[in-house]
Amino acid sequence: MKKIGALLLLFVIFSCGKSGNNDKTNKEKGTATKNEQDVMNEIEKKKEEVEKYNRYVEVYNNLGNMDGRIIRYFEEAGNEEKVRKVKGSFPVMHVNQSTIDNVKQNLSSKVKMDELDKAAKDMLPYIEELKTLAEAMESYYEGKDFVSDNYAKAQEMHTKFLAAVKKYNKTTSAFKKAMEKQDRKNQVQAIEEFKKNGEMVRYNLALQMKVNEDFLAEIDNQKLDISNFTNGNVEKFKELRDKISKQYEETEKILANEEELKKGGYTNSVAIASFKRKMTEFKGSTASLINRMETKKKGESGEISNSFYAEVSEGTPENVYRVFNEVVREYNNLNR
Repeated sequence: MKKIGALLLLFVIFSCGKSGNNDKTNKEKGTATKNEQDVMNEIEKKKEEVEKYNRYVEVYNNLGNMDGRIIRYFEEAGNEEKVRKVKGSFPVMHVNQSTIDNVKQNLSSKVKMDELDKAAKDMLPYIEELKTLAEAMESYYEGKDFVSDNYAKAQEMHTKFLAAVKKYNKTTSAFKKAMEKQDRKNQVQAIEEFKKNGEMVRYNLALQMKVNEDFLAEIDNQKLDISNFTNGNVEKFKELRDKISKQYEETEKILANEEELKKGGYTNSVAIASFKRKMTEFKGSTASLINRMETKKKGESGEISNSFYAEVSEGTPENVYRVFNEVVREYNNLNR
C-alpha cells in the first residue's frame, strides 16, 4: 500500500491569509478590523483542519505497516483455520499506540470530516483488538510457550486473529478509500495554489509526488503484483516514467535554486539531499520494473512466496511501492 504525504500547513495559510490594504495601518494602531479577525479565525480553522488531516495521514500510513505485518504473520502461521507451526522467528505484529491515539483525538475534534470520521470510528475497535492480540502473541512466541503447550494457545489466538483481521480488513478498506479520495482532491488543490502563489519549490515537489503516484496508480489499474507483472502493458509504464524523469529535471533545478529555497523556508540541506537520493532510487526502481517486464523476467518462487523478498528484489511492483513509500517519508521530512 502506498503512503500519503502530509498536507502542508503553509498551503492553507497562503490561500486564506490575503488581507486588505488597511491591514498594515490597523496593525500599527494595535487594533484589528472585523475583516482581519475573520481572516485570523479562518487561518486558525484551516490550521486545525490540516493538523487533523495530517493525523489521519499518519494513521493511514501506519495501516500500511500493519498490513505488511499481517501478511508476514500469515506467511509463517498460514491463513487457514488450523495454525501452522512457526519454523523460524515469529514475525512481530506490533501495532503503534499512536495510531489509536490519533484516531481518538480526531474523533473528539471539533473539526468534522464526516466520511473519514465515520470510517475511523468503525475501524478503531478492531485496531485495538489486533493490538491486544499482537501483544499476547508476541509474548507467547518470544517466550517459546508453544514448547510446553504444543501450540494450544497458538491455535486459540490464531482463531481470534483470523476473525479480527477479517473485520479489520473490511473497516480499514473504507477508511483507505476515503483517505485516497481526499488525498487526490488535496493534491490537485495544492498544486494549483502553490503555482498561483509563486511557491515554486512546493509546486514542483507536489507535482513530482503526483507523477510518482500516477505510476503506482497504473500498477493498481493493471492489477499487477509479483505473480503476474510481466504480463502487464509496459508501454503505459514507459510513458509514465518519462513524465517522472521530465518533472524530476525541474525538481532538481528548483532544489538547487538558493533564492527559491530560502523563500520557501527550505534550509535543511540534509533533508533536501535525502529526498533527492530517494527520488533517484525511485526512478531506478521504475526502470528496473520496465526492464523486467520487457525481458519477461518473472517472479522467482522465493519472491512470490515471501513478501519481504518481493519488496527488496529489484524490478518488482512491490519494490516500486517500497521505494515510493521511502520517498514519501523523505518528502514529509523535507516539509516539516
